[in-house]
Amino acid sequence: MSKLVAVAQLALCFVAVLCISSSGQNHPPELAGRWVLVGGGFSDGLDGNMELLSDGTGLFEDEVNLSGGWKVVDKRFVVSVTVLGTPASFTYYYKLSGYMLMLDSDEEIGDDESYGALYVRKENLKDFEKQKEADIGETLNSAYALLEKGNYKGAIHNFKFVLEESKDSEKIKKAKEGLGRAQKASEESKNNAEKDKAPTNIFKDSRDGKTYKTVKVNGKTWMAENLNFAAKGSACYGNKDGNCAKYGRLYNWKTAKESCPAGWRLPTDDEWRALVNYAGGEKAAGTKLKSKDWGGTNEYGFSALPGGSSVSSGQFENIGEGGIWWSATEHRRGAWWWSMSRNSESVGRWSSKKLDLFSVRCVQD
Repeated sequence: MSKLVAVAQLALCFVAVLCISSSGQNHPPELAGRWVLVGGGFSDGLDGNMELLSDGTGLFEDEVNLSGGWKVVDKRFVVSVTVLGTPASFTYYYKLSGYMLMLDSDEEIGDDESYGALYVRKENLKDFEKQKEADIGETLNSAYALLEKGNYKGAIHNFKFVLEESKDSEKIKKAKEGLGRAQKASEESKNNAEKDKAPTNIFKDSRDGKTYKTVKVNGKTWMAENLNFAAKGSACYGNKDGNCAKYGRLYNWKTAKESCPAGWRLPTDDEWRALVNYAGGEKAAGTKLKSKDWGGTNEYGFSALPGGSSVSSGQFENIGEGGIWWSATEHRRGAWWWSMSRNSESVGRWSSKKLDLFSVRCVQD
């Protein structure tokens, strides 16, 4: 039985709100025409192609063809049909964008253009399909970019989307190949993560006797604590020794380059990027790298802590909220650094003056 018939027989009447930008005309001419359903649909409403005539009558396809009417009332769009002598009325939010008509029964359609059903003018169907394939091509390119960055979850999602939506044999072939690579890399990453869960080791700095936990992540050994070696060009946050004991010292870039113990060094920007990509990419790695005391999962034992920072003017800021770590890679007159914050899953990357004071994580040669 048709969904529309079932609704009519139950004498149900939908009254959603549909705001449009047209004038107060009962039958705005821009809505007249033959519309093809290309996406979505409603289980208890319109679920097929439709033809809207300029006089307010229309033909609505479902499991059976129904004639009825459409109109705009108080800037709201209403479709009405009669089945077996019982009237049924459907009202939708909608947005007209070129040759596309978007409908939604729950809420207004905003700039993100999320919708419950998408219609295209019949005469523009080929234009729509051509543009859709072009958009799918961009999604395919994005999938490969995510794969190269180590964001396997995002890559797998995009490859699957291409396989579901594309009709182009070449795109389908590339998406299948990419999906296979992404799934294999994802599995290898999980296996490496299991290996990385081995107990941390302890390193003793012979210069001052301080000890540091170390952890191996993606084949590279990192200090699992911020460096706390006293050197000219470094300081404790707020000049308080207790902050150094908990969060390590803050260093200007030149001192950071020189302060790691023998056999260790300041990681490059590429090494930081590899770590972040391995942990899920810039949008998600923060949660996995942060200490549990800082709201993270500490999945790899990296134990990032929010040691704050100090700008070259001498002002300290953000201890307990944010952490910034130098890389060894210069950028223009400054150098690159990587950051995490309490209320964010992401990891940030930027550059600044070399006199600013940030935390240091050493990596083993």
